[in-house]
Amino acid sequence: MYIADADNCRVQKVDSSGKVILTCGSPGSADGEFSPSKVQNVRWSPYALAIDSKGNLYATDPGNFRIQKFDSSGNFKFAWGSQGSDNGQFQGGKCVVLNDTFPVPSPLGIAVDSLDNIYVVDSGNNRVQIFYEVETTRITFAPVVPENMNIYVLGSDGNLWFETGPFGPNHVPPKRLPIDNNVMAFQALGPNQAVVLGADGNLWLENWPYGDVAQTVKTRLQIDGNVAAFQTVLSSYQNCIFVLGNDGSLWHENWPPSGDVTQTIASRQVVDENVKAFWPLDVYDLVVLGSDGNLWWESIPWGSIEQTMANRRIIDANVIGAQPIDGYNIYVLGADGNLWFEPWPPPSANTPNFKGWGNVALTVGYRQRVDGNVVAFQAIDVSTTFVLGTDGNLWFETGPWGNVSQTISTRKLVASNVTSFFVWTGARGFLNEWAVLYKDTDHVLWYTVSPFPNSWNMEIDTNVM
Repeated sequence: MYIADADNCRVQKVDSSGKVILTCGSPGSADGEFSPSKVQNVRWSPYALAIDSKGNLYATDPGNFRIQKFDSSGNFKFAWGSQGSDNGQFQGGKCVVLNDTFPVPSPLGIAVDSLDNIYVVDSGNNRVQIFYEVETTRITFAPVVPENMNIYVLGSDGNLWFETGPFGPNHVPPKRLPIDNNVMAFQALGPNQAVVLGADGNLWLENWPYGDVAQTVKTRLQIDGNVAAFQTVLSSYQNCIFVLGNDGSLWHENWPPSGDVTQTIASRQVVDENVKAFWPLDVYDLVVLGSDGNLWWESIPWGSIEQTMANRRIIDANVIGAQPIDGYNIYVLGADGNLWFEPWPPPSANTPNFKGWGNVALTVGYRQRVDGNVVAFQAIDVSTTFVLGTDGNLWFETGPWGNVSQTISTRKLVASNVTSFFVWTGARGFLNEWAVLYKDTDHVLWYTVSPFPNSWNMEIDTNVM
């Protein structure tokens, strides 16, 4: 059980016997701190708590007009909110009791539903705001160039680095060059170019040489503003970037960027709205997760939401994550923690003219269960996937799917105490092995290779976001 201990500006976690097993928070306004200020002689921060399906803790911090997120170990992850009346901001209100009026801070109440949507009471603005975390491009480490094993690493302090070997315990931190600071997310396009999302919501294209942040800032090109997530798609026949706005609208934008946001906005095409996450197949096709948990297949032409909605085909419902493998096979993570392999369903006697997705009942009847108690995964092909369980164990799993007992009996343990991971598929041909980077509960980045399990793990860096 979690307890909001406002007088001490902290959250305490107790076991069933009442023993304190974890605390987080202290007085202040920095990350992980709660406001010590008082309203009507009462300290309000932290006020209300909520837990999501992954065990993350959300705490309202009315004195600082924000919400803070901590992982299950009490480590600060991020915060959002400020004072005001715009979307994402909070305003204190007033309460009348027995003809007495006194101020009430905001945000107050908070709740999380089964899809991890976050509901927050914003008393002063007379509303409830709904938030959801976009994980589409939340990659905090990305290797490039298998021969030299260069790695982009995003630190817990928001600094983005380009790191080169040798790695290991005697080289932490390794030789590295700063790229930018105040970074929320990035996409590595190669050793010489990256797309960087700033904490202020501005999206940039940044180019080599790295090492001088002031110089990088001078030469970078702005792609867009008010961005929540993005994905650049580069191919031999066409390039583009899909951009998800803070308002839930998804856009198709030209690539490369001109650096003129006004021009970008004038030429971009809307794809959909109320979008929580998305996975491009190519420049023409997307798998889109709506804020209601419905998963859709969407295709060109873009430019009209009504047209997109008329043409799209539903894949599944109650979804929190997905990964398309090709045009006909998708892995889907349900809100209940079950991971499914869903192939393009064939027509049935009841749907003789059915052309693929569009019938959830048919999808559900045809899908194959891969595993349960899953929080994250990275699929390689139709019969191979890496799965992170709710217990922090990372597994290498192979098909055939449909019999979870068989999957569990044949899977291989990659690592334990894992919070996030990345399978470096680009190194497969060079190393002839599976190469995995993973972050543990202490925010340390490690590197390991197959065959699994093994005791060989190389330390890359510490304090990784």
